[in-house]
Amino acid sequence: VISKLDYIQSMGDVLYLQPIFEAYSSHKYDTSDYFAVDKAYGTLEDFTELAEAVHKRGMHLVLDGVFNHVGVRSKVFQEALANPSSPNRHWFFMGEEYGALGYKAWQGGGTLAEWRLEDERLRQYLWDSHDSVVATWLKRGADGFRLDVGTEIGREFLSSLTKAAHKHKESSLVVGEVSAYPRWWSEVMDGVLSFWMGWVISGVANGKMGGVFAGMQIEELIAESSMEQVLRSWIVVSNHDLPRLTAKYPDAKKRRFAQTLQFVLPGAVCIYYGDELGMLGDGEPYNREPMKWDWVNETNVQYNHTSTLVNMRRYHR
Repeated sequence: VISKLDYIQSMGDVLYLQPIFEAYSSHKYDTSDYFAVDKAYGTLEDFTELAEAVHKRGMHLVLDGVFNHVGVRSKVFQEALANPSSPNRHWFFMGEEYGALGYKAWQGGGTLAEWRLEDERLRQYLWDSHDSVVATWLKRGADGFRLDVGTEIGREFLSSLTKAAHKHKESSLVVGEVSAYPRWWSEVMDGVLSFWMGWVISGVANGKMGGVFAGMQIEELIAESSMEQVLRSWIVVSNHDLPRLTAKYPDAKKRRFAQTLQFVLPGAVCIYYGDELGMLGDGEPYNREPMKWDWVNETNVQYNHTSTLVNMRRYHR
């Protein structure tokens, strides 16, 4: 990543990394150790070097915070599961009522145990105390967090986490993954990943929503929240859970139209790596393939279009 910062900066001012904490799976959303960098990505020294390089360029570094659940291979969970007297057992939902697993698993899958965020000690561990997960990574050089499944964490705890992050680092950013109408959620964080705005764009680009009606919907959102809240939110049209732009819009004109809407509507543009090149991928795991660096060239029409949009927004808005 450090060696590609010239290119990354040409696309944006914020580098958002998906989970880098130690985990078992390839996607790393099943955290086993919040304080360690997964060996697949490097070392803590590598992270420090990356953070310093990013900041030297005037850019910002945002990490993926997975605080709704944890991987079942984590020592904290395994100790709580094995020892009924463990004080950390209160950090989870455990008991016979959860069937054969004996604990509440996220979406019932068994590999992710849901945190019981009502426990004050757990909140201290994750974000509130001076040596919490959030505080530690902000001190190490992160500038903020994107919160996985933000709506499932809930407004009360999202507000608590955001206030704690600002306490640990005044200028830090907290944005949450929100698949619901943004109004109620942008009030308790610095911003949201607005799938709602992405759905509006998709509706217009596919001809299923008229431009006038889409404009009315966006005006209503601004009136019910504020222009500031809308501007602080990230517009999501594609990501690791969704089909890539090329899959959603096989027609190149529709694809470029959707992308142009993302850049001109109110909000922060969130580019999923490779979409600016026209990378393929209709769902998992194909939408998570490695970056195709050999596609970065002046003959790539999608790349040229994205670069034009970036420069337009950066220098002429």
